[in-house]
Amino acid sequence: MTGRLSKLLTFAAFGIALVALIVTLSTMRSSRSAHQDLEALRSDLARQQAETSAAQSKAVAALSQRVTDASAQAASAANAAGGVADLATRVSKLESDSESYARAIEFLDSKYPQAKLDEEVVGRIAESGQFTILQSGVPVGSETYDLYRTEDGYALVAKAERTDGLWGSSLSQVLRMDEALRPTSVRLEGMVGATARNERAEFADGDVRLTTATGRVVTERLAPEDKVAVLDGHFASPLIMIHRAIGMPEDNAAVEVGASVQGRAVLTLEGSIADLTLRPSVPVSIISPEVRELGYRHDVRVGDEVVIRYYVLNRTVVGVEVPGRGEFAYRSDLFPHGFRVESRVLLDMALPEEIREQEVTFTNEGQKLVGTLTAPKSIDGKIPVLFIVPDLGPADRDGSSLGLQTRIGRDLARSLALRGVASYRYDRRGLGASEGQYEATGLASLLADARVALALLRAIPFVDPLQVYAVGVGRGGVIAAELAASGSVSGVITLSTPSAPLGSAWLEELRASSSESLPTADVDLFVERETAFQDFVRATAGTWQDLTFAQVRAALPWMTELELARRQAVMPLPLLRDVLDLDPLASFGRVAKRTVVIQGDKSPLLPSSEGFALTEAVNANSSDTATLSIIPDMNGAMRPHPEAADSRDLHLEKDVDVRVIELIADWCGISIDHGAPGGPMPAAM
Repeated sequence: MTGRLSKLLTFAAFGIALVALIVTLSTMRSSRSAHQDLEALRSDLARQQAETSAAQSKAVAALSQRVTDASAQAASAANAAGGVADLATRVSKLESDSESYARAIEFLDSKYPQAKLDEEVVGRIAESGQFTILQSGVPVGSETYDLYRTEDGYALVAKAERTDGLWGSSLSQVLRMDEALRPTSVRLEGMVGATARNERAEFADGDVRLTTATGRVVTERLAPEDKVAVLDGHFASPLIMIHRAIGMPEDNAAVEVGASVQGRAVLTLEGSIADLTLRPSVPVSIISPEVRELGYRHDVRVGDEVVIRYYVLNRTVVGVEVPGRGEFAYRSDLFPHGFRVESRVLLDMALPEEIREQEVTFTNEGQKLVGTLTAPKSIDGKIPVLFIVPDLGPADRDGSSLGLQTRIGRDLARSLALRGVASYRYDRRGLGASEGQYEATGLASLLADARVALALLRAIPFVDPLQVYAVGVGRGGVIAAELAASGSVSGVITLSTPSAPLGSAWLEELRASSSESLPTADVDLFVERETAFQDFVRATAGTWQDLTFAQVRAALPWMTELELARRQAVMPLPLLRDVLDLDPLASFGRVAKRTVVIQGDKSPLLPSSEGFALTEAVNANSSDTATLSIIPDMNGAMRPHPEAADSRDLHLEKDVDVRVIELIADWCGISIDHGAPGGPMPAAM
């Protein structure tokens, strides 16, 4: 009898659900067959598969408790003789049907790959949630988490799946904490590309022992007063526990408000332990369609670099940013449409008294497009106006998109208005407040809308029609060059504009970023896939919505739904087709207008040679009309950047570099000496 009970317990290693079924069998009548039992198993598992991740976690906890209860009953003298004997008989019947047994185990393994990680987590779920992960504003994955209240503290169970166009990852993590939210253990398992990961750390008696997937062991003696955090750039949910444990100075009287918190960080995937600094909270505005409230930002430094930033609203971590990878994760269960962050206390920053803004609309091809005209309040005669063209992709009139709040357009407009230069920026079709279908946008429609807006700008009384300039941000600079080549503007200003076609630039970036961390064979595979994708785009017609996933998969067998969604979010298919091979040097080579090329020296993806190439292309067509300005210690987002160029923190919490503003104002030939009040601002054009 004891041997049969031991044999039962070994089945727990194959999955909690199977063990729970076997325990349940002990309460069934002996006349029920093994075949019926297995059918019940399949039905139970299928039902659990349909549940959400939170419900699955609850089911696992409930099943675990049933195992515990059944084991206690089996051990009791009152029912041991009958219950265990009946259970042993049913186990034997299941074992005799080896084919059904194998299928059941295979089903468990396929549907519950996390069973090995979270089978020991038993407790009450205190909180559940989901993060959507963005990279450069594009969705690349998601993370779900459940926080359990256990007998000895807490357990955070998280699963993150993502694709970044290179290798992707599927990782699970179990972080255990004591009653004081101090880590006691962490286990991380899964895949990063084709590489299996299995890292774990144990905290006991003041020591931390970190074991990596390669078997390397890192140990350290911790002081009793040390604050300890488990950090991993692939997971956002551990920041919830870090904030609860050490990151709430505004709510904790024991911590001096405004003081940094020092401690140690266990970097699981990196296999290292380093100094940790949690900077004081900074008030910010959290703005979304659902809320418009004051929140807080915390910077987490490891060594001398900001590794992670997280955002708090109503004492809840709602967003996590990894500046070094251009990533932002937000609580999509709380904010279905995401949110943006304004780095100021005031939700509505008052305009400086010297400038004014007016929402101005215009219509083209039956679509009403909405923009903002920004100008000085006092104007002496006629002044220049800048037509601001944001980067390609889903950026609004301010140059911001979900998860990537650059605000370049707005910062340029307001800062230049203080120096006497007017500007206009608008939401492209289907974006922001404008009408139309963004997914159907192509190069021709972008240029047509821009030319209508430019023609109407010249009719504004205080605008000098001979000083209407296009300012192109990123690849928006190529659009600006096309407008100048057709005579629609009097000059061009480019900000961080590349000189290579988009398709070849993507391939080159892929080779550069992959070769540092992957074998040559893997790099070649990724380049081959990217090349095949670009060839597929060139051969398409219509929009993304006209293609089914099956059609895409037939041409690109390696494509996943998540990866396709990421690529669809980058750019509308018609626009991608149009600009994939559009040569910026050819566009700038047709410009015979005044041009200034501006870029910083701290963008690793935009070397100085790019700016020289654009400038030379213009001057080859029209001698000495183009100038180049490379600003020291400035990154590709036009922010001051004192660190090395390989740091990908864009410093978006800072304003656009004042040297850019002054350079553009000087190029326009404007003094700051304003005259009489300007004329009326139009509401429509």
